[in-house]
This record gives sequence, C-alpha cells and structure tokens, in this order.
Amino acid sequence: MSRFSLQPFCARDLNAFALGGDLSRADNTCRIRYELSGPLALLQIQPPATPTARKDQLWQETCFEMFWKKPGEAGYWELNVSPAGHWNVYGFTGYREGMAPETRITGLTVNTQQSPELLALELIIDLGPLLPGPTQLEFGISAILAHRDRTKSFWALAHGADQPDFHRQDGFRLRL
Repeated sequence: MSRFSLQPFCARDLNAFALGGDLSRADNTCRIRYELSGPLALLQIQPPATPTARKDQLWQETCFEMFWKKPGEAGYWELNVSPAGHWNVYGFTGYREGMAPETRITGLTVNTQQSPELLALELIIDLGPLLPGPTQLEFGISAILAHRDRTKSFWALAHGADQPDFHRQDGFRLRL
C-alpha cells in the first residue's frame, strides 16, 4: 500500500482543504481511497447516484482521477470517478494522443462516505483485462475540485508545468 498526499495547483488559498489517500494493488486488482477534508460546503459535490453509470467529461465537475502505465511505454490509461459514483476509463496511445473509451473495463466498485468535513471515496478496479500478466505499473493520482464560487482547483502528486496537466508522465510518481 502506498499512502499519498495531493498538492493544489492554484493561486488561491486552499489551506482549509487536505486531499490524500492510499493506493494498493493485489495482482491486477487496484484499490484506491481518496480522503478530502475541509469545509465541503464550499464545494460542488454531486450526491450519490443510483444507478451509477459510465459517463464522459466527469472532469467538468468535482472528479477524482487515476492514471497508470507500464514503465517505458508511451501509452497509458485514465480513470475518472465522481462522488456520485459515475466513472469512465480512457486509453491513450501517447501524451494526450489517441484518447478512446476503454471498453475492456466494463465496471468498477465505488463507495462514497460523506460528512460536513470529510468525503471518502473508495474504488476497486480490475486491471486484468488491460494487462496480460503481473507487471509493475506507474501511477499518477489527481483530482479536480469544483468550488461553489464557480472556480476549480487542481490537485496532483506533483505539478511539473506552468499549467495543471495530469497527463504529464513525470507526475506518475507511485510504482506498484
């Protein structure tokens, strides 16, 4: 298990919020837990949905993301999940190239718990359909928070550019 802490990319004061969690992997099953603490009333957070579904453009609202790739390869995958439980997985052939829905992933488990000061989102995804066997992977963890004042904040393990860019592979800092 790898514990992580995400850092904001923005000029505004976000000291009231903390965003971290942990990532673990057993064979090709990945479990990630995000923990967002702070005054959640300042954020736009979608309530849990029933049923949950695969949806596009989740990054337009509060969204948690995970990127992963095989070391040394240009192609990678992106997972988006909303607090409502909606999700999507995309494959890329290279840096921001060849984006396509990853249809080999047909579902995942998402559990959300929320109080006024804490949002915990846990998801479990089977990466087996994408990987022929056990292999080390590099992971990038990130999030977009939609604030009630209609701004967004961008959170990641590392920010390596003058603009938020979760697709930069120098941000894929966790290896499992």
